[in-house]
Amino acid sequence: MFSATFPDEIKRLASEYMNDYLFVTVGVVGGASSDVEQRFIRVGSPKEKTEKLLELLNDQDSTRTLIFVKTKRQADFLSVFLSEKNYPTTSIHEDREICQREGAIRDFKSGRRGILVASYVASRGLGM
Repeated sequence: MFSATFPDEIKRLASEYMNDYLFVTVGVVGGASSDVEQRFIRVGSPKEKTEKLLELLNDQDSTRTLIFVKTKRQADFLSVFLSEKNYPTTSIHEDREICQREGAIRDFKSGRRGILVASYVASRGLGM
């Protein structure tokens, strides 16, 4: 079994049903890199979400921002919306061709596009 996330329930089931079960990790399980700032901000309507996102993008002093959304449609929509607002944005999701995904990650890593919008499914496989 391989997973970017491995909840306790899955670990328990794996040890119960698999022979010679071995749990291997890289880094801290459930922990974020010390270079990553995580915030939870409660907002209401979609309009409030958009306003809060623009406020955060305007107030930040970071050169790169990774935004996770639920669907590939939302990833594309938000990427276009932010690009129209003159934010250097790209998106990644499971329906993009591999060369498009690689290009988006390359643009993000290099700083050419400082904002990467990723669907939750794509976020599991980001190899940056």
